[in-house]
Amino acid sequence: MNLKDKIKIILLIVCFLFTSSCATVITSVMPPTTFVKKGDVKLGPVISYDFNIQPIENNIYRVIQIPICEQEQRVFVVQKKQTRGPLAALVELPIFGLGLVDWVVADAVAQNSKKVVDKGYVPTGEFKKCGAPSPAKGIEVVVQFPLSGSEKKLYTDENGNLDLNPLFASYPNSSVNLFVRRGGMTYYLTSIYVP
Repeated sequence: MNLKDKIKIILLIVCFLFTSSCATVITSVMPPTTFVKKGDVKLGPVISYDFNIQPIENNIYRVIQIPICEQEQRVFVVQKKQTRGPLAALVELPIFGLGLVDWVVADAVAQNSKKVVDKGYVPTGEFKKCGAPSPAKGIEVVVQFPLSGSEKKLYTDENGNLDLNPLFASYPNSSVNLFVRRGGMTYYLTSIYVP
């Protein structure tokens, strides 16, 4: 073996060392990318109520409450390296035939770097009805007289019924607005005109 052949072999080895595993090295040294993955959706606890009113008989109404829940979604934070250097692996393929191995190893490095952190269920900001309607027992109902600006407080009975007969006997030919007050919140129910 002459000196020229030895130099060719040394250059080939140096070239192999500098070009082999480029995709793996680039993938290994690059920082991971972070993204959020969303999981299943569920309804959280009851946070509010929607109210409806139904006429039962002459000036007697039933106040119905419908529970409202905030939708929650499971969230995962995923950190994972991306496979880098596919061009370097393609260059290695015809030269040494190791480009495919480099690409597979780089992909394995990326897959093994995956870290998943479960952040639990977080509110989505969407509100949905989450239960069966039921009579609103013992709820404060504010009766507003728009013309005079006065208000009267009434309460529903154990069946959620609201009797407006005594009120309308005192205020004939009235138009009233009904509101429910619960937990510091006021909910509009309906407007009624009494001839």
